[in-house]
Amino acid sequence: MEKYTEILNKVDGVFFLIKTLEEDHTPAEVALDTNTQLIWGQIGLALRNKKRFSEAIEVYLSLYNMMLRWEISEKQWAHKAMPLVWISECYFELGYRFLAKRYMMLTMIDDAKRDLGQHGKILVNEGCYFRLRYKYNMRHEEIEYYFHKAFEVFSENSELNIFPEYILQHLGYDWMSEKLSNEEQSMYIINSYYVDCLQKGLGDKTGEKLEWLASYLLSCLPGCRTYIRVQQDGKGTDYDVVGSFDGSITDFRVELGQYFICECKDWTKAVTFTTVAKLARILASTKMQFGILFTRQGITGTGKNQSAERELRKAFQDSNVKIIVLSDADIESIKKGKNLVNILRTKYEAVRLDLPFK
Repeated sequence: MEKYTEILNKVDGVFFLIKTLEEDHTPAEVALDTNTQLIWGQIGLALRNKKRFSEAIEVYLSLYNMMLRWEISEKQWAHKAMPLVWISECYFELGYRFLAKRYMMLTMIDDAKRDLGQHGKILVNEGCYFRLRYKYNMRHEEIEYYFHKAFEVFSENSELNIFPEYILQHLGYDWMSEKLSNEEQSMYIINSYYVDCLQKGLGDKTGEKLEWLASYLLSCLPGCRTYIRVQQDGKGTDYDVVGSFDGSITDFRVELGQYFICECKDWTKAVTFTTVAKLARILASTKMQFGILFTRQGITGTGKNQSAERELRKAFQDSNVKIIVLSDADIESIKKGKNLVNILRTKYEAVRLDLPFK
């Protein structure tokens, strides 16, 4: 610990400290040895005692990612609740109750696997139970439902079950009761390992993986709820993803409206005029003004103001319908740390002001 304390005392110490920690320990050591995990925990605690909560979150995310690397490599599950609950506590101290509860729900998912899988019951005296019960005022029956639902999803045979983010997507959004702060509106954090695994499943002809990916990327916008394959009443078609924004959004998103629809095309070629026109009609018929087209290879006519790009611009000019296109290139930039809020803003401004698409 002396070595790490010395690094931590430097102005840019946290960046180099995390790098040193990850060089000194293997993912297997981190995933399987609680004492090794506590090294990250002690460093994070030292930062929290100095009110350096954002830096502590970076340390805990490093621990979480190391454990995920072992899980992905070995195709086994490790109990990751320790870094997740610490991240939640840091967000709570910062006053970010929405993000704090999201990470507490992720903690609950890993606790559900441990408690119900190893003990056959919820351990109410440890883990996340008492925090959900008394810090977030959730009823016992509600917590019990989420525990059992999470364990039910985990018990299904899926390579994605090691990711609590995947299981959280199955639990609905009734748990989202915390008020969204102004500071949280612009924050955007994803699990890039989960995104990687979803991307590897693209091209399977069902289109399902792209829908899960679209839903996940959007649900990481604080206050955003997403629902996959929403069936229209009495019709044979459905919406790929339906989303809505909670809270009093104060940035450009107020011009997009509260609800939106996503169309997902897991194709190896660019999407044509027909698909853009269809999405524009769906948005108009549902009285929505905003739609997102997820397409791996973009749309035809890009940079030439022709074909699909021309139709996208006409939809706004004729009907005030704003359609934004997100491609593989955009997802890669998100994985590298780009904020989806900024991507949406740039693409929206290009449609609204008739600017060149980037």
